[in-house]
Amino acid sequence: MPTKVLTISQDHIEQRFELEIFVDEIFYNYSLRVEYDRVRSRMRIHQESLMRDDKQNFEFESGNSQLCHDDYSQGASHPFDWARSGAGEFNETPDYAKPSQFMNALTNL
Repeated sequence: MPTKVLTISQDHIEQRFELEIFVDEIFYNYSLRVEYDRVRSRMRIHQESLMRDDKQNFEFESGNSQLCHDDYSQGASHPFDWARSGAGEFNETPDYAKPSQFMNALTNL
């Protein structure tokens, strides 16, 4: 997302996006905060999270991502590219079926 998507009247260097959807009796809340550097014409993901029924399922902040198993126990954690959304990287496995269910629901909106 280039900095040209910001309007001239926007003084903030950050935009926040939130999405709430209900899929198969599960409530998902997705949030994304993007920071813009007007001087360098660049953006980066500052924070991204996916909550499932008000419990953390995925979080990315300051270059590190944390994914939780479907039973909410701590799963994979690793550094991640600030310029890309981690939500697009969910691979469906038996332990991580719910994040994939969320992404499939988004694809079908």
